[in-house]
Amino acid sequence: FGPVWEKDLARYLCHVIVGQQLSSSASRTIWGRIEERVEKKHGRVPHCLDAGRLRGLRACGLSRAKARSMLEIGKAARSGKLDVKKLKRLSHEKRMEALQEIWGVGPWTADVVSMFYFQEEDIWPGGDISARNALFRFLPRRPGEKRLTQIVEKFAPHRSIFALYLWRSSGGEE
Repeated sequence: FGPVWEKDLARYLCHVIVGQQLSSSASRTIWGRIEERVEKKHGRVPHCLDAGRLRGLRACGLSRAKARSMLEIGKAARSGKLDVKKLKRLSHEKRMEALQEIWGVGPWTADVVSMFYFQEEDIWPGGDISARNALFRFLPRRPGEKRLTQIVEKFAPHRSIFALYLWRSSGGEE
């Protein structure tokens, strides 16, 4: 996967949240606005993630839910819940549980963080519609969940890489 593009997990989580269900172009535009606003007023993204910043985040183009998620990520970072060393030692399942305690962080986000931030090679993002649809294009018929799980299991211990190839084959980005 290459080096992690961010060392700050709170910032990385925020970036993932911003990009959910948006085109890459829209995501880059909104993230650029956030960085510009934050640099002018607060310095760095994690430092702006407190309760008094909702309006400013919304002004950058975030939905209320995404802005709230970012504020909750900030709260988790300040409370020590985003301790990278502790999270890295956890299994993916335990890490998912810990991350999903943060409002707005669901299974897909936790999978993406494990795959790209923690560089785990064997994560299948089962809730990712793009990866699933790309896989379905290579199958003679759409499998049920049990059969889909069996197919994906064949790619262990490299399911993250498999998902990445599927995303790329569909023209998507991670």
